[in-house]
Amino acid sequence: MAFLLLPAAVIPFLFLRAAEARTEPQACEGLSVVERLAERDPAEVERVVRRQEEEQRKKQAAADREADRRKRLAALEEGSVWEHFSDYLILGDSRAVGFTVYHLLDPARVLAGGGLTIRNIPDYLDEVRVWNPAYIYLCFGLNDTGVGYWDTPEEYAAEMRQRIDELRQAAPDARIIISSILPATEAALKRSPVWRKIPAFSKAVSGLCGSNGVAFADNSVIAKECMDTVWDEDAVHLQEAFYPYWAKNLLTAAVEADFSYDTDTRTFG
Repeated sequence: MAFLLLPAAVIPFLFLRAAEARTEPQACEGLSVVERLAERDPAEVERVVRRQEEEQRKKQAAADREADRRKRLAALEEGSVWEHFSDYLILGDSRAVGFTVYHLLDPARVLAGGGLTIRNIPDYLDEVRVWNPAYIYLCFGLNDTGVGYWDTPEEYAAEMRQRIDELRQAAPDARIIISSILPATEAALKRSPVWRKIPAFSKAVSGLCGSNGVAFADNSVIAKECMDTVWDEDAVHLQEAFYPYWAKNLLTAAVEADFSYDTDTRTFG
């Protein structure tokens, strides 16, 4: 077998080319997307850079908002819960009256009364316009389920939507927070079985909230935990000890609303 003999000067050259061939793909793989695009289309480079910068800004903004949200929620744990109510109105029934009966909140900002339902909301629209609050808390339901105006939860939710529209016209920039309907105790249910409709009415209202730009404060957990200790002798109304828990739940819903509400679409993300 014959061997091809190469000049000694050629051999190092061949080894050098082979080394370059092995390293060239690695060098290409190490190039960034922007560097590779720069060789073909400088305008595309600019678009990619701008897109990356915008994505980074959005990520940072989201991180800042989340940090702010956590900070505000943590603040609710400090001091008196009543100190955190600012620029608000509470509309509701006799249960909401407790906020003033126990001297917890400013009576001028609690538009509530015994026997009231959401059909009484239009009676307060002038005051809502004058106050033009940042937050409106709706604390109805006890009478709504017993008065017989609405045969089904769906009918009740439909009228609640109408009331929301009226409030939004009166105070366009207000965050509206609907309190879930506080339950009645077993003793009260035996006396008035009509209140057994409370969970269904409350669920129907919760279903309309997010897509209609309204926050929902779910009180089911705190009501269950306090059921045996904070109800009055009538088994329907509440003792003062319950109101800080209720208030904190309303405030928490308001904070969450501030950080998830889309002002353009009037919905929650």
